[in-house]
Amino acid sequence: MTTDLQALFQNKIKDHILALFQTEFSPQVFAIEQHRLSYDETTKRVSVTLSFIYQKEGGEDVVEVAQSVAFREARTIDYTPIHDDNEFAAEADVGFATLERISSRTVIVLGEETPKRRLAVKPKEGPAGRLDTVEAGAGVSQTGWNITQNTSQVTPSYIGDPDEDQIRVTTLTETVVERYHEAPAVRPATTFRT
Repeated sequence: MTTDLQALFQNKIKDHILALFQTEFSPQVFAIEQHRLSYDETTKRVSVTLSFIYQKEGGEDVVEVAQSVAFREARTIDYTPIHDDNEFAAEADVGFATLERISSRTVIVLGEETPKRRLAVKPKEGPAGRLDTVEAGAGVSQTGWNITQNTSQVTPSYIGDPDEDQIRVTTLTETVVERYHEAPAVRPATTFRT
């Protein structure tokens, strides 16, 4: 029997713990997040703690999702001052208004994901799924919602202990701004008499 406790851990104990973990939890992918080892050379004992991060077999590729929607409204009012004894007196007429919807989400997925284009093309769905609060599609609608701005960014990273196998994840961060409008009312054609 070996007296090298570190070699014993590397060659036997670690493989045994990994096999037990895989049998018990059936992970799709996994990595050791951290490990603690202590050796007692006097009693020839090894104390091992392994923490795993994993995705269960049959689970989705999405690890985490945070999503929000906000409305931003602005209005211009045409004020016509009235010259009388009240310096605040004015007629208020409807001017122009804007209504925008800002949809944001951050999704962490296993493996790779791509940034999404939206203004000229319909976005291709990947492991992160769709940003389902966005109604507008590629192109310009004559009434309703249109996408005016799109920011889509991916950041790849690895999780798990850097000295062990790691899991590749990708963070997709998106912000889409849509503006609402209504087509103007059809005006009747003007006829001229001669």
